[in-house]
Amino acid sequence: MTVEVKASRADIRPATLDDVDAIVATLNEAYRGDGGWTTEKHLIKGDRAYASEIIPLIASRPTSEGVLLVYHPASSPQPLACVDVEFRGNGRGYFGLFAVRHALQGKGVGNLLMEEAFGRMRAEGCTTAEITVLHVRKDIIAWYQRKGFVSTGKLMDFPQTSDRAQLLPGVDGRLVYLEKQL
Repeated sequence: MTVEVKASRADIRPATLDDVDAIVATLNEAYRGDGGWTTEKHLIKGDRAYASEIIPLIASRPTSEGVLLVYHPASSPQPLACVDVEFRGNGRGYFGLFAVRHALQGKGVGNLLMEEAFGRMRAEGCTTAEITVLHVRKDIIAWYQRKGFVSTGKLMDFPQTSDRAQLLPGVDGRLVYLEKQL
C-alpha cells in the first residue's frame, strides 16, 4: 500500500464501526506482519486483534471511559493507524492498541496520534499515561523511553488463552509496565 501522507491532526478522529476491518488489519500488520520494526511475528503466533475485541470499544464503551482513535487521511480509503485511549480514573490513562501501517512508520503519524491520545487523556483529567510492552522488545521500550516513558519495574505475564495469540516456544513473554507523566 503506497499512500503519500503529510501527517495532520485533522485526519485523526474517533473510530466508527465502519473502521473495524481496517483497524484489525492495521494491528495485525503492525504486530504480526512481515517487515516493519514493530512486528512480533518472531515471538508470538496468531493474530494481534480480532473484530470481536474492537467492536465493543467503539459500540458500547462510554466516552467517559475511553476512545479508539484512527488516523484516516483523505488520500486513503481507510484508516492507516490507530490507538486506544482508556481513562482509568485516579489520574491515569492507558495507551494501547497503538499501530501504524508499515508504509507510514517513521513519517510522523505515530507521534501525531500519540500526542492526540495524550491530549485526550489530559482533557479527561489524566496526569499519567500507562502502557505495557513485551519486556524482550528492547527496541520498542527504548522508543517509548525516548518519548518520555519510564519503566515502573512492574511485570505481568503475557495473557495466554486458547483463542488468542500464543508465545512461541522459549519466549519469555512478560509484559513490562511503562508510564509517562502528562
